[in-house]
Amino acid sequence: MTALNGKILDEALGILGERLQFKGADPVRLVVCGGSALIALNPTSEEMEAAALWCMTHDPSDGFRGILISMFEELGYEDAAKRL
Repeated sequence: MTALNGKILDEALGILGERLQFKGADPVRLVVCGGSALIALNPTSEEMEAAALWCMTHDPSDGFRGILISMFEELGYEDAAKRL
């Protein structure tokens, strides 16, 4: 398992916060799903996609999906973003 990298986690949480604020979404939903924690573990695209699909079982809205796609693209997971 990869050690937790505070800088990456801060960056990921900052990106998530900006996206959620811009979209007017409830920040608790995305943070609770664990997506930001996965980033610190350097996940594969497949792991990120799996986490996003699980998150979307709790919020299937197009707005939430759009936030996930934007976040994935910004973090370099373009291939996973295309599969969402």
